Amino acid sequence: TYNKLSDQLQSMRNDRTGVWSAADLANIKAWSESLRAYGEGFEQVIEDVNRGLLTNTLSANAAIQDGKNAFRVMLDGTAAASAQKLVAAQQAEQTILVSSTRLNQILVGLLVLSLVLILLVMNIVPRAIIRPIQTLSKAAEDMSKGELEKSVPTELSIRDFDSLAQTLERLRISQKTLMARYSRKAETKSAA
Repeated sequence: TYNKLSDQLQSMRNDRTGVWSAADLANIKAWSESLRAYGEGFEQVIEDVNRGLLTNTLSANAAIQDGKNAFRVMLDGTAAASAQKLVAAQQAEQTILVSSTRLNQILVGLLVLSLVLILLVMNIVPRAIIRPIQTLSKAAEDMSKGELEKSVPTELSIRDFDSLAQTLERLRISQKTLMARYSRKAETKSAA
């Protein structure tokens, strides 16, 4: 277990991923020193027991007390650092959640706005095209029935329709003039 902990702390000190801050690395170094002190204290107790200097568990336990205290420093430090990292991760998660929620709200708002605009365009554009066509169709129908007194509206809001309306208006005036001439000729012939 000691070797595994030592290897893990050494790997953290190497910090190849850049995850640890300078303060974290300082703590990791202190924990490594605490673990080293624990290991050295434990080895000293084993050596003293083997030499016969420590003959009972109470004296062995008292001799390793400094090492146990150093090990406790490492355990407490790693627990506190883990708790701090957890809080920082939770805060980052909350920030991301708030940001993504806000982004989703904006996207939904843009979607609704887009749909409203699409519906408006789908409603307005056909009307803008159909209304002038219907007006011109009605004027052409009236002219075909001989109703030449009604003028053709020449401003329909779309340039090409305006041009067509002006042409129909000229045609109506020409037909009206032609009909007036025929009427005068017919009156002149019937009077003579």
